[in-house]
Formats: sequence, C-alpha cells, structure tokens
Amino acid sequence: MPSTVYSARLGAIADAQFDAALTKAGLGRFVAAAAPSAGLFGQNVFLTSTAGEFVFRGAPHWFQGGPNDAWQFPKERLYADLLHDHTQVPVAWPQILDDSREHFPWPYLIMPRLPGANLSEPGALEALPPEDRLAVADAMGEALAGLHVLTWPFSGDFDPAVQGLAPYEGGYRAHLAGEVRRYRDEGRHAGVLSVDDEAWLNALLAADAATPEPEGGTYIHNDFHLGNVLLARQGANGHAEPRWKVTGVVDLMTSAFGDPAADLARLTCAFLDRAPPCAGAFLAAYRAAGGPARPTEARLAILVAYERLLIWSYFTRPDVAADWLEGQVFAPWTRRYADRLALLMAQAG
Repeated sequence: MPSTVYSARLGAIADAQFDAALTKAGLGRFVAAAAPSAGLFGQNVFLTSTAGEFVFRGAPHWFQGGPNDAWQFPKERLYADLLHDHTQVPVAWPQILDDSREHFPWPYLIMPRLPGANLSEPGALEALPPEDRLAVADAMGEALAGLHVLTWPFSGDFDPAVQGLAPYEGGYRAHLAGEVRRYRDEGRHAGVLSVDDEAWLNALLAADAATPEPEGGTYIHNDFHLGNVLLARQGANGHAEPRWKVTGVVDLMTSAFGDPAADLARLTCAFLDRAPPCAGAFLAAYRAAGGPARPTEARLAILVAYERLLIWSYFTRPDVAADWLEGQVFAPWTRRYADRLALLMAQAG
C-alpha cells in the first residue's frame, strides 16, 4: 500500500487511511493531501475530499511529561465548542475526534480548513505596504478582544482526568507563579539563566503576589500570534484604508481561563521585533474593541517575563540554539520588551 511521510511526527500515512477516516466522519472520499508549510510540531495535514477542505491533526502531545491521549485533542475540541458557541471569532468547528485507533495508532481530529493566509512566515508581514501591516494589527486586536468575551466562573484549564474544566489550585496567580518558578529552575539547571536572572524573576513574583487577584477567569489563547491566526484582505466597501479580517484562530492546545493580559505579550513582542508601529496599533485596536485586560504594572511585568521565559527556554536548547539570542542575557533582554509594552499599554488608555 503506497504511503507518504507528511512529517517525522506522523510518519508514513497511506491514502487509504485518510479515505477511511474521512468516510467514517461523513466527510466525503479522499482526493488529496498536503503538508502545511508552517508549524513546529508536524501534527497537521491538509486534506481535500469530495466534500471540501479539511485539516487532519494527529499524534497528540504528551501531558505532564508522559503519554496521555485523553488530553490534547479532547481539550482542543472543548475550547473550539466554547468559542464557537459564545464568541463571534471564527474557529475550526466542529472538531471530530476519533480515539478508536481503528485506522491510526493514535487519536486524531478532523476539522474544516479555514480560509485566509498565515503571515508568520519570514518576510510575509514585512512584504505588505505599511498601511496593510497596521490594518493587520488592527484585525488582530479586534479578534483578541472578541476571544476575551468568553469568561468562566474560575481560572483554570482542561483536566483529562475529568474530561472537563477544573480550577487552578490557588487561582491564576498561583498557577502563573508555579509556571515561572518551574521554567526558572529548569533554566538555572540548564545553565541558560544566571543567578541575577533568578533574583530578578523572584522580585517580579514578589511584586505580583502583593496585588489583588480578580475573581473568575477570561478565555486566554496563551499562544496568540500570527502563526496561529489566518487573515484575509477584505474588499474596500467604502473604506479609504485597507481592511483585513481574522478568518480563523487555530491551535487551541494552550487555551485556558485566566488573566486576559496573558494574551497581549507574545504578539506585541513579535510586532516590536518585526514591525514596531504594529505593536501600538494592535493594543489600541484591542482596547477600542472592548478588550478587558487591565493588568497592574506588577502583573504585566511578570506576564511579559513568563512569555519571554518560554521563548528563551525553547530557543536556547542545544538542539535549537537560535543565533538571534547569541550574546543576550535574559533579564535585560526581557526588560526591554516589558518596558516598551508598559509604555504602549499606557498610551492605549
């Protein structure tokens, strides 16, 4: 049976396997498959069937350091249901989960393929005229405010043991502090964080611990950036300025309920690196669209530090070793982003 390797993670897959999965889901017969050009983990394959365009997502991530097929895909399906039901932001829905292992050695999802372009590829955003870049930033701000319409009675996340949402023990602050400490300790052990870096992070944690914690939780994507959003340029419709629209928010694996300000850091930092005027435009559009994030100075600082810590921990790994971090020291590198984000937040009102 001829097969194709779409990624190292998925391994060789025969057309007949895709055909069986599509037929079982009632999504037509297999026509073609292609690997996406973007994405870090190689979980996705684009499928064309006689019924339309779909995304196949397989080989789920581990949970808390070990295999757990009851985590990633049930979680993503749950958040897709919630966003579809309670917001106007487009997400791939429905997400059809098959954990029978009838046709594949692991569970998989099949979902509609959303329209639009991914502007995360190097040079894609920069190739646009300046006014289009700002319009993209506006669209991202409006979409994020739309995601943050979804709220929950508590801050928490999907628990595979109960196949539903469960609160963070101690609330969002305790969860955030625990994550920062975990990555701090791993970084010190790996030699990519210094004693001074550790002391700076400890001071940020202490400052955040002294601020009030709001009740309830707001939906947070936790990885909101151009790589996880599809965009399309809209017709003029009488607008003098270019209009862009978010046509899809994807990759819901990191979703949770907590402080909405957590979603501001990653995209703002990316814009500061790639197209600085877009950073302020994104935050202003978010605020104008009713975005609820109102972080204290201490909370904003620790959220930026945590987001940069995630980036730092990945790109300083020996098997990655990104050259753009050569010569950088974590605390001063991060502080530059935190200071600029705080200023832009103040200017956004």
